[in-house]
Amino acid sequence: MLVPWSPRVPLAITALVAAFKTAMTGVDVLAWDGPQVSTESLEDVVVVGWGGFPTSSRSPSRELSEQLAQPDVVVETVQQGLGPSLLETMTIDCSAMSRTGGTGAAGSTQGGPPVARARAYQLMGLAGAAITPPNHTLGGVVMKSTMSAHGQLHQVQDRRGVLAIVTFTVECVATSQQ
Repeated sequence: MLVPWSPRVPLAITALVAAFKTAMTGVDVLAWDGPQVSTESLEDVVVVGWGGFPTSSRSPSRELSEQLAQPDVVVETVQQGLGPSLLETMTIDCSAMSRTGGTGAAGSTQGGPPVARARAYQLMGLAGAAITPPNHTLGGVVMKSTMSAHGQLHQVQDRRGVLAIVTFTVECVATSQQ
């Protein structure tokens, strides 16, 4: 079967997950490939290929359509030279999440928003360190990968404590064949 284009996106996502898993070794953090339902009890997770919850997911009947309306990976390709190669630029959404068991209220001994927020940003920092040179090529899968200079913080408090989600993007550049 003739494939008209051989994109690097699947390989880049897999390599990014592997780099994050390696960086999180020994610190009780999970690195996931996309959003997952899990029975894991760890409070800290880094997700590749998921940019957090939709901004208005209050209505369950609209939740799926809203999630699908927001891409988790955006790819742009540009013809490179006279040959069949393409310069592929991927923007991959990622999230660093941390949950504390406390509310931060007076008398609580388990953190709250400041603790969850600080930990989520710490996880984002670990993820960023995982793709700094010499690891920025993700094992040769891409020419370079860089973390965004900005992100978004989302904080939710519920009966289980405080959940802080810091969203960020990783931009990867690769050459693919047409």
